[in-house]
Amino acid sequence: MTDSPLRERYRIEAGGLAVIRAMALPGLIVLVYGIIAHVGLGKVVGELGVRSGSLVTIVQVMIPLFLVAASIYGTIYLALTDTGERPFRRIMSWASSTPFGEIIIWRFLPAMGLFVMFQPLFLAVKQSIPEIAPFTWDPLLAEIDRLLFLGTDPWVISHGLLPGAIATRTFDIFYAAWFFIMLISYITASVMRLSSTTRLTFLTAFYLNWILAGSLAALVFASAGPVYMERLFGITDFAPLMERLSAQSEVLTIAALDVQEKLWRGYADPDYPATGISAFPSMHLCISMTVTLFCFALARWLGVAMALFTTVMLVASVHLGWHYLVDGLAGIALSVAIWRMSATLARRWLARWPETA
Repeated sequence: MTDSPLRERYRIEAGGLAVIRAMALPGLIVLVYGIIAHVGLGKVVGELGVRSGSLVTIVQVMIPLFLVAASIYGTIYLALTDTGERPFRRIMSWASSTPFGEIIIWRFLPAMGLFVMFQPLFLAVKQSIPEIAPFTWDPLLAEIDRLLFLGTDPWVISHGLLPGAIATRTFDIFYAAWFFIMLISYITASVMRLSSTTRLTFLTAFYLNWILAGSLAALVFASAGPVYMERLFGITDFAPLMERLSAQSEVLTIAALDVQEKLWRGYADPDYPATGISAFPSMHLCISMTVTLFCFALARWLGVAMALFTTVMLVASVHLGWHYLVDGLAGIALSVAIWRMSATLARRWLARWPETA
């Protein structure tokens, strides 16, 4: 019995050289970032290390999401391809012809390994931002927001149009869902063909966003966000927003308030685990827009759906007090520029190192 074309295709890509070819570019980017982080923040990075918690995250979160993504993909595949077989037989045929073991070993695990190594590096840089560059940009960013809306804070408009606790709770849920959409998108990219330009573009853009936007731009434009304006600067412009959110949390749980308080304790209390505070640019919007562009590369309808989600993220970031509107707009603009640069790098990289059987 001969192998199916699908299995043969995966077999051609399986192997150390194919993995190196597919992962070397994002891996090199992370390596350079790691060297700079260790040189500049050696003690902090050393203390963080690659904690066992990261491995627990892989087992408890990412692998189940991988199985969910595989199930969704399988369902769509079976729905769009009619072989004339009975449903159960079609499911068994698809499952037996898809080399999940090769996908996990040669695609999923290398990409996840890079993710695990990058996590403590970025966390070390983020929590060190106030020590390197104290928060000074918040008043100016808030003023730019008002200039964009003729003297009115954007949150006043969002709460004016959507004043109820239900709307705020909905934004709160969407904002939390961002984390899982990011992971699912990363997992989806990781299991694509090793020779895929879209795969390499996404992985490259993913890490460049965290490095160029989440680290470099965050250092240059160090800011904490509206929620911390009064505590840091004594400016009470956003006190009415926080009072409104607090009142709404008595009606419906607003998880963002609890997270914001924990982040502040990590910043202000040396005995509390540090996690880092940074507002500009919004990484929620950077990654959301990156995922949007990734989705458009996969299917137009999927890109449109993700674009709507990104729009919700932009409004939610202001509505919940996390960001100034300019944080989100900058995040979107930076992610588009980074995606285009990553696409060029990916094409040139794959052309420079042609695929071998």
